[in-house]
Amino acid sequence: MKPLKKGLLTDGCRGHCNVRWVERHNKIPDGPSVGKPFRLHGFQRDIIRGIYADPAYWKAVDAVLKKVWSPGT
Repeated sequence: MKPLKKGLLTDGCRGHCNVRWVERHNKIPDGPSVGKPFRLHGFQRDIIRGIYADPAYWKAVDAVLKKVWSPGT
């Protein structure tokens, strides 16, 4: 049996992965629905997808990480 090839995590699907993570791992902290899974509204999903699908966001993250992790700083 051959191993399955894993798909590449592209900028376009990072937002979907982040939405899925939020909805799988977060619970409502208080109120009548305490402990139930947290579900994002459609506009909230659009915001998250818009942020993580934007190449400018990843360029900014890359620049900060290079600055933080560069030797001699």
